[in-house]
Amino acid sequence: MKFSYSLARLCGSVHDGANVVFATLPPAPGSGPDGGAGDELLFSAVGNRVSVFELTKHASYTLPVECRSDVSRLVVNRAGTLILAIDEEGRGLAVSVARRVALHRFNFKGRVRCASFSPDDHFLAVCVGAKLQIWHAPGTSRNLAPFMLHATLAGHAGDVTSVDWSPDGRFLITGSTDATAR
Repeated sequence: MKFSYSLARLCGSVHDGANVVFATLPPAPGSGPDGGAGDELLFSAVGNRVSVFELTKHASYTLPVECRSDVSRLVVNRAGTLILAIDEEGRGLAVSVARRVALHRFNFKGRVRCASFSPDDHFLAVCVGAKLQIWHAPGTSRNLAPFMLHATLAGHAGDVTSVDWSPDGRFLITGSTDATAR
């Protein structure tokens, strides 16, 4: 008899305080003449791990990687190929969605309130305290230095709580606890 057991689902709550992220993956190559629809995924934090719900296939699994502490922020790039899980202490974990492996680990050196990939997936905007940091976004290939700081922007008196890119990726808007938007 051959036994091969593996953890398919993580027991516990399905949501633990972090944001929930929805992503649509591009259709697989050779999926037919019309291209077909891609997989629809829902990412949810469960403690220090990330659960993935495949909505079109009615399946779920937990990524086999974990953060050092509970996940507080999830960010998926626009292509749906890379997820960034950031824990409560500001350490990020970049994970390949297709391969389900950790590609990069990084410390943002502060609590991250929000983060967002640019529309072209080349940059990552991260809110740390009262500053906005813009990083070159990591790709799916292994690099010696996947996270490189591009710019640090200040101007808010309170902590930055939200960030979003313009559709063309040329502008950013931030919101803060000081009730201002810049």
